Amino acid sequence: GRCYGFAHGLARMCLSLSPQTRFDLTEKLDDYLTHPVLGLVLFGVCMWLTFELVFVAGAPLTHLLEIGVEALRTAVMSFMPDNALRSLLADGIVMGVGGVIMFLPNILLLFLAIGVLEDSGYMARAAFVMDGIMHRLGLHGKSFIPMLVGFGCTVPAVLATRALDTRRDRVITALITPFMSCGARLPVYALFISAFFAPAWHATILMSLYVLGIVVAISAANILGLVFFRKDFSPLLMELPPYRLPTLRSVLLLMWRRAWMYLRKAGTLLLGASVAMWFLCSYPRVEQTPRPDGAATPASSAFEQSYAARLGRLAEPLVRPLGFDWKVAVGLISGLAAKEAVVSTLMVVYGVE
Repeated sequence: GRCYGFAHGLARMCLSLSPQTRFDLTEKLDDYLTHPVLGLVLFGVCMWLTFELVFVAGAPLTHLLEIGVEALRTAVMSFMPDNALRSLLADGIVMGVGGVIMFLPNILLLFLAIGVLEDSGYMARAAFVMDGIMHRLGLHGKSFIPMLVGFGCTVPAVLATRALDTRRDRVITALITPFMSCGARLPVYALFISAFFAPAWHATILMSLYVLGIVVAISAANILGLVFFRKDFSPLLMELPPYRLPTLRSVLLLMWRRAWMYLRKAGTLLLGASVAMWFLCSYPRVEQTPRPDGAATPASSAFEQSYAARLGRLAEPLVRPLGFDWKVAVGLISGLAAKEAVVSTLMVVYGVE
């Protein structure tokens, strides 16, 4: 606050204002958008609208991609013989990479919103308004936007940290963003809350999980800033540019760059991770032996012999203090590829139809 007051006083000493007054749209808007209280309210509304655009408007597009991925998997299952190659293409590559590509509409809409906010000049005002709160966490105001997006999906939230100015802010914000409870964790939360708590406590427990994530993120930001980074005492001093109408070319260019970066990683690193997870869950192959009742061998029996199950048994001592067994450990391992995969993996492990 003293830095801003000093800058304001220095400007008054160095500038001479003529008695003629004129209407300045930027100055009038800043009276409201940078107000200590009203500015926070307007910023919250702006972030809520961004959130709605990314995850509500993106839902139909994500659903269309989900239908396309499932149709492609069905086509592979229909036109290829039942062998390991079909399983690799259908379950490993199509479902693995397809499950990641389904987030592409959210990423495009996120950077559409970020591009509009940056080009219009409002992003600088948002950082100015949030600087007081975020500075207490050892971060700057811009770090709040990726953290907010993290409640919808961690993937675009971590990508959004690339808009931060310093490496310190990018690293700390990217590390604490996963503590925000994204939408993919909701099926896992719902599973365990329904299993262990009475219906009257469901909403309270769910809310406490979200609050707990925020508290842990704040604590982690302070610890990371103190232990691994030199504490940043520098104030956030920036020029507030005049408001401008965003240009379509610059916004589309930003969207294309981020989308291409995401697709390139989906076709390399994430493809390799999906194939590796399929291999661990599918091998070694178990021969299907006929049962006396003529039924097929349960999927859980074959899964118990897989490499993923063996890894789960190796990891069991780590989760045993929590009251979990190797089956839950396997679910946690599958969650490395996708958080919501924990529920489907536990269904296979426990033989639940």
